[in-house]
Amino acid sequence: MNPITDRPKALLEGEFQRILQASDSSLKNGEKPFPREEFQLRQDRVREMMRERGIELLLVNEAVNIGYLTGYDTIFPGCWVYLGLPLNGEPWMIGADIELTCAQYFTYLENYEYMVGPERGEHVAPGEQLMACVNKYGQGNLAIGVELDMATWGNGRSMTIRDYETLKKGLTKARFVDASGLVNEARTVKTELEIEALRQAGLYTVAGHKAAFKALKPGMTEAEIAGLAYGATFAAGGESIGNQGLVAVGDKSGFAPHIPWKRHVIQTGDTVYVEHAGVHNNYNCPQMRTAILGEPTAVQKKADEALQAVMKNTIAMMKPGVLCTDVAEASRHILESYQLPDDVLPGDCFGYSVGFSMPPSWCPDAPLAFIEGCDIVLVPNMVFHTITYVYSPGKWAIELSETVRVTEQGGELLSTGEFPWLVRVPQDVNW
Repeated sequence: MNPITDRPKALLEGEFQRILQASDSSLKNGEKPFPREEFQLRQDRVREMMRERGIELLLVNEAVNIGYLTGYDTIFPGCWVYLGLPLNGEPWMIGADIELTCAQYFTYLENYEYMVGPERGEHVAPGEQLMACVNKYGQGNLAIGVELDMATWGNGRSMTIRDYETLKKGLTKARFVDASGLVNEARTVKTELEIEALRQAGLYTVAGHKAAFKALKPGMTEAEIAGLAYGATFAAGGESIGNQGLVAVGDKSGFAPHIPWKRHVIQTGDTVYVEHAGVHNNYNCPQMRTAILGEPTAVQKKADEALQAVMKNTIAMMKPGVLCTDVAEASRHILESYQLPDDVLPGDCFGYSVGFSMPPSWCPDAPLAFIEGCDIVLVPNMVFHTITYVYSPGKWAIELSETVRVTEQGGELLSTGEFPWLVRVPQDVNW
């Protein structure tokens, strides 16, 4: 007896079964992030790409891609889950039973299957349950696309070797196609509703930055600054952030961009670097700002001027037809023209695609980035976290970023630059 095809609901015992039975109607009327037509538009876009690659059924196992296509949301995106998107017909989803409330509450999907684990007294391997699900929907003889090698920054859950081998062994009439990155590619060009979500997220972002920087003073800790930024962002309406934000103080800020905050104490003269994102319906709008508690040095002023010049040029270049590598090369030349001292090191990445994401990352669309050698062509409604920064290792750092949309006229800010890029505390308090 197969738990999926024969008796799935009978295996949902105890508390979880009671939750599903008691809340069926309210789950179906849950918070849908966008109208049904928006998800149909996204699925149809992916189907066109499937058709071009000869794929008749796409098995999506990266939770971010499932969320993009359906609205699925969860605090546990690492959970075993698959979406089956056929070239013709309705999509279906199979996942752990504990994730079914998330799926039903946030999506319009009608076809759910229950992945049964050993805690239910069953010992059927996940891949076998996935295979049974494919067969249940009569799709075991199709050209099946699978996400085998997801090249992303942070997210990127590829199909497991065990699941893949199980499908290849059991679905003898199927043909398998590597569909890695297919949905990611579709996600890089945003719809109008996605752009609106990012604009709303940008309001949350700025609320957090303003709250943090207005309160800065010597004696505070990194943790206190993070609490102020997060608190204001969430109070404004923000959600769980795809990527843990960053707060780094003084000499610690000069070590690396991903060093976590702890309880480092701010001293007079320190640089304070804050990077975080407001999030609206899982759309992340990150922004970086740097404050100096006191008067900046001549080198810091020059570095700030260089970064502002880079940022203005990047935003101006964000037009259709421009190559990502062109933006990176122009940015490098601008930084070099300022002839900063040898102990001030420039960054070499000047932006990357952002939008819909889940933890642990808000940048799941790699390798779409403003780095030299990336020959991807900009098109309207791509959205980038445009970044520029310099480090004096073990001393200080100045970092600057915005979230920007590609338009025919150049970049459109989705975050906002309404307050100074280099904030001098306590002088610049009236943003």
